[in-house]
Amino acid sequence: TTPSSKLGFEPKGGATTPSEKKEIALLLSSKGVDGKAVFSKDEMKVYSDMRKNKTASELIDIIKEELQKRLGMEEESQNKVKDLDIF
Repeated sequence: TTPSSKLGFEPKGGATTPSEKKEIALLLSSKGVDGKAVFSKDEMKVYSDMRKNKTASELIDIIKEELQKRLGMEEESQNKVKDLDIF
């Protein structure tokens, strides 16, 4: 098999399927409650590079876990702000 020209390497477990690509793209383009991107462009590159050592499904699980952590922390900080409302 030839390395994917876009990635420049042979991803672990073979090429990413169209549905996996779509799911990864959706996860990485997630927005927080404030409407801002959860993942930076640099972080997206890091996750993309992980395909050297992770299968697409492993990568999806890693991104989902990190997204839940970040959104949970964001929600927690929003709740703290609400709790501080003394008016």
